Amino acid sequence: MDFPAAYQNAAQNGFNPFGQRCALTQKIVLILILIFLSYSLMYRTANMMVYETEEK
Repeated sequence: MDFPAAYQNAAQNGFNPFGQRCALTQKIVLILILIFLSYSLMYRTANMMVYETEEK
């Protein structure tokens, strides 16, 4: 019995090692990180555009 199957059986029996709340928190953290990365990327490209226009 491999690990995923064992984990699935445990989850079906009501035992979740990570817990439902932890999974939700993980999702929220992941979304926040993605938002932060996209914002920083947009900010960087905007700064580059401004810098390029100022140079000319």
